[in-house]
Amino acid sequence: MNEPTGGSRRRRRPKQQRSRATVDAIVEAARRSLGRYGALRTTAEQIARIAGVSIGTFYQYFPDKISVYSDLLDHLSGRLHRQLESVSAPATTAEGALSAIVSAYLGALRDNVAAAQQLLGQRHLLEPPERLQARHKQLHTWLVGLFDQHLPNDAPQNDLPAFVLLKAVHGVAHGATLEKPETLADGSLEHELLALVRGYLAERKKQ
Repeated sequence: MNEPTGGSRRRRRPKQQRSRATVDAIVEAARRSLGRYGALRTTAEQIARIAGVSIGTFYQYFPDKISVYSDLLDHLSGRLHRQLESVSAPATTAEGALSAIVSAYLGALRDNVAAAQQLLGQRHLLEPPERLQARHKQLHTWLVGLFDQHLPNDAPQNDLPAFVLLKAVHGVAHGATLEKPETLADGSLEHELLALVRGYLAERKKQ
């Protein structure tokens, strides 16, 4: 599965290793700032200070803090896509693959819950609707392929089930991140979502 195409608004693209390290430090500082101060109270100056760079260096790469948040969203999404590929590839059943995917997805949110809360709250500024739709379409196509691989007899009908599961897991996970983050930490959300996925697959196998 290819990673989603980014929509970064950087002023300058890093070409040398040192420049890439600077951008990485700024993006990581933004993640930490989001958790510490929140999206609205975070400033470019705070991000630069935490990153250990001057405000002038910050502005060489990013025009404002929103552009850094956009890069951070791309970074977290790309890392999640790589995790999903790695955990689902060894699975021999649809249930095993989807269980691994749910665990990886919730784990990524859990590890970055403070930043994820802020990014979700600002997503309308960071990701245009068409870009979000493209990201979801890519995940949907990947899920259809997963179903085609593990449920070959149902291949012609796998488009809608993939859509249902994607929206269900995505919506519940994001809702819990914003409203019930404690369920990410204690494992109860993962338990419930896995029950939902397994129950859905069991019903489909009866059809």
